Amino acid sequence: MLKSMTAFGRATITTNIGRFAVEIQSVNRKYLEVNSFIPREFVRFDPDIKKCIGDRIHRGQLNLKLSVALSDSAPVKVTPNRVLARQLGEAWKAIAEEIGSKDAPSLGLLKGESGLLVLEDAIEDEQGFREAILAVCEEAIDRLMEMKTLEGKALEKDILDSLGEIVPLIDMVEEKAPQATERYRKKLKERLEEILPGVVENEERILREISMYAEKVDVSEEIMRLRSHISQFRETVEKSDGGVGKKLDFLVQEMNREANTIASKSNEISVSHAVVDIKGLLERVREQIQNVE
Repeated sequence: MLKSMTAFGRATITTNIGRFAVEIQSVNRKYLEVNSFIPREFVRFDPDIKKCIGDRIHRGQLNLKLSVALSDSAPVKVTPNRVLARQLGEAWKAIAEEIGSKDAPSLGLLKGESGLLVLEDAIEDEQGFREAILAVCEEAIDRLMEMKTLEGKALEKDILDSLGEIVPLIDMVEEKAPQATERYRKKLKERLEEILPGVVENEERILREISMYAEKVDVSEEIMRLRSHISQFRETVEKSDGGVGKKLDFLVQEMNREANTIASKSNEISVSHAVVDIKGLLERVREQIQNVE
């Protein structure tokens, strides 16, 4: 089952320490990139959070936001940053004098200032915080994975439907290609007979060279490889549990390469039209794969 890179997950848990909430949003990226937005007092847990994500997700850009509301009994110590408070007060006083205001700075104005209240580094129950944060992260990832799977199911159907449309086009190319090769051989022989009348029919070596040259426009090997790539693509999708986007992208590139070779070798109009349709379907598949983990 394919997994989409576009998804969202949210989770909240409450412990004796407080309330922990995590939101994770994932979008397309060629590789895994995790951007975490964590209160600075809990930055020490950032490596644990990123490992938790990396163990389960392999591709895409993930933006994670952690919110923590401590309970009254939380085993931490919060102290005021007196130096910063004094500097803010002096700055406000200077501004008030400049604009002719006699108002003093209110707590409502200052409470949004980051750093006024400091969570002491010495968290008494660090393991408790780590367990709570990782637990809520795991739950948010669970919700994210549910959405990735749901979106991936729809993606998989669209991709396999497009691939299914390619098969009858390949069948048509396979049917028409030998006729084109034979016409090319015949045309080449006629042209040589015009140049060297009476010589071609009597020269076995020339006839052999004509056949060898005509084989250069044969596309049977390209058709065989194209079918093989499609089979491998389907097998990869069927056995997938995520993390196959890069491989599928590579297989589409290889299919495109074979289609281009067929187009360059064949002068048959119907074959050229079929190849144009094949390339259009492959481009549709390629665009969809960009959202596959």
